[in-house]
Amino acid sequence: MTYSIWLEPSAKDKKYLQNIIYDLAKQYKAPQFTPHITLYSGINNARLTRKAVHDCRHITKMKVRVTGIRHSGYIWKTLYFDVGTSKKLAELNRILAKRLGNHAKYRFRPHISLIYKKLPNATRRQIAKEITLKNTLEFAKISIIKSSNVVRNWTPIMKISLK
Repeated sequence: MTYSIWLEPSAKDKKYLQNIIYDLAKQYKAPQFTPHITLYSGINNARLTRKAVHDCRHITKMKVRVTGIRHSGYIWKTLYFDVGTSKKLAELNRILAKRLGNHAKYRFRPHISLIYKKLPNATRRQIAKEITLKNTLEFAKISIIKSSNVVRNWTPIMKISLK
């Protein structure tokens, strides 16, 4: 097992994203999951992960800009909202990288996954056309997830609310 650090949306935007994720999961028999932006992943040390999140406790809630909807053949980016990098997102990544740099290899490319399932290109394109895009979303929590390649086994172990 490894650990991931997520940025999670505020209640209103969580509901919007969760509805999309649940609808797609039901329609395509895919796993359901909590909406998030992965800030860091592949961490093997739980104690260090907690310290890294603690280092971020001064960060305030943030709005992120959704720049488009994209898709790929890569399972972890089957269909996703592309997110523009902001000063706050960059600061979060810098804080985490400072603490975790040698303990995990993770390249930060902010996005919000909507489904994890191998789907044909034509299907992904069609789904992307049908989804209503919000221009901005608010994020209000940082969480630590015990993660694996099996989505249903993902387990939250700690959450902090942003100010």
